[in-house]
Amino acid sequence: MLKDEYDGIFEIKDSEHIDLGKLSTTWRLFVVTDDGPSLKEAMESPERKMWLKAIFTEIKENLSRGTFKFTPLGEEAHGHLIDFIAAYLNGKLKEDIYMKQFPMLKEYFDTYPEDKEAYRFSPEKVIKLINPLYGLKQAGAAWQERVREILAKQGFYPLISDDTIYFNPKTGCIIASYVDDFLLFGANRQYLKSVAKEIAEDVPIKDLGDADWYLGVRIVRSSSTGDVRLDQQQYIEKSLKSVGLDTIRKEPTPFVKDHLKHAVRHNGEASKEDTFEYASLVGKFNFSSCISRPDTAFATSTWARFMSNPSPRHQECIKRLPRYLNGTADLSLRYRKLERDHPHQKYNNLGLFGAVDTSFADDSESAKSTTGCVFFMAGAPVSWFSKLQGVVTRCTTEAEYVGAGTAAAEAAGIRNFLTELGLMPEGPIPILEDNTGALKWVKETQMSRRKRHIRVEYHYVRQEVQAGNISFEYVESKDNPADGLTKPLDRADFERFIQNLGLEKIQDKSKGT
Repeated sequence: MLKDEYDGIFEIKDSEHIDLGKLSTTWRLFVVTDDGPSLKEAMESPERKMWLKAIFTEIKENLSRGTFKFTPLGEEAHGHLIDFIAAYLNGKLKEDIYMKQFPMLKEYFDTYPEDKEAYRFSPEKVIKLINPLYGLKQAGAAWQERVREILAKQGFYPLISDDTIYFNPKTGCIIASYVDDFLLFGANRQYLKSVAKEIAEDVPIKDLGDADWYLGVRIVRSSSTGDVRLDQQQYIEKSLKSVGLDTIRKEPTPFVKDHLKHAVRHNGEASKEDTFEYASLVGKFNFSSCISRPDTAFATSTWARFMSNPSPRHQECIKRLPRYLNGTADLSLRYRKLERDHPHQKYNNLGLFGAVDTSFADDSESAKSTTGCVFFMAGAPVSWFSKLQGVVTRCTTEAEYVGAGTAAAEAAGIRNFLTELGLMPEGPIPILEDNTGALKWVKETQMSRRKRHIRVEYHYVRQEVQAGNISFEYVESKDNPADGLTKPLDRADFERFIQNLGLEKIQDKSKGT
């Protein structure tokens, strides 16, 4: 991806009216230091012709789509912040927005003079945007509005609980969207193909056929059992290689208890290079932790707290996480129709249930507790997190009660989502908890003196229990699937944690893949 070393951006308040002839006094300069060579470097490199071809192709695409046009400098406009990165070409702008000509435009029209007259190019003119660009404040909203128009024609409407998910109540088909990547779900393959074809009549798309990959996640389906596996083996291996850690020794766990004493703020000041390297490491593996690897959630959550100023100890300790991933990149989530003897079947036909755990006052600096929560469906985790609580609690029971409140809120979101899709099973969502004191508190209907100081938001859990939306059940700590989301475990306990989560190796042929 090319970048301009000096990417000019002008910022104008919404209420201002600007004379475009005076824009030269309003420019701010930004220096981009990553994401490929600078424009100058590209033009001086041996691959200059290749870069020119890529640049001119992008310019021609924008011109042919009518993304912008050229207009005289003296024209007035109502301006907004613009960061010209790439084209958001399918939305519709409601305002007049202008910008200075970007680099390589003149070179493009010198190379293709036939376009100069067609698009009325002149070096003295400024650009008037016709369609949104990436970086424009309105771009995301404009694109989503356009998506809704297109999908509504096919009978798909956004869910209230998640407006990036579109549902057709007549066909039961679902479309998951992430910016411009759409994943269509449904029982009828031909119908899904027809939907894709109809969408292509409104906006240009590339039909990739059956979904084997989505946002870096591999999707493996079994034709014999209907099982679906999700894994990020390729992403993890590429990430390890990109930071030069693909040949390091392997470790059986992502975190060891001895490292907890180093999870404190750095009193010194990390260099920019160390900060960037550390943040890059956290970011790469936090992505896989959020998508398919709940077993690394505690480690990534803990070390992410120190991204702004990592100490040498932080930089050393976090290396254990990629060492663990180097030996476990092939772990996957397997979703399937549950057999009658499956242990999750006892909860409901979807195997929908949750588990929550809290480690009391484990953060030595703030004295706050860490809560971990995971929800299962179809035999594997579908939602999980590991994070510090927002308040300091006075005892283990209180900390577990606050954690239960957080789990109740997560359960409500899942209930709303499944209800809109018509998939929510009858009865409350069961949540496993290993603290008997907290189990008693969540079931109490009266407010007692010992709980009056707890913030109102955390009492939400009692309302949900009384309404019959959730229920709590006791589980031994060793059998709690959320156990490893709140603390470092030794090798034996961590292996049990992996089993409780239901993570399986990709190569395990005996499970129907």
